[in-house]
Amino acid sequence: MLTDQQAAVIVDAIISLCSGLNIKVVAEGIETTGQLASLRRYPELLIQGYLIGKPQPKDRLYHLSQPQRLGV
Repeated sequence: MLTDQQAAVIVDAIISLCSGLNIKVVAEGIETTGQLASLRRYPELLIQGYLIGKPQPKDRLYHLSQPQRLGV
């Protein structure tokens, strides 16, 4: 979508449609700061990809999702 104007229009239309219908949208495959910057205009958008974090084994994900005690 960074180099193809038609792709950018399609992305904008999908996000706008989902937002209007109150459907959450996840942008997958975000790998560059340029991609992230172009999506910042959609504050409701959820993102995932190597830029955010590399894949983790399931036991690590479970650990990350649990509340942590501070100072103990």
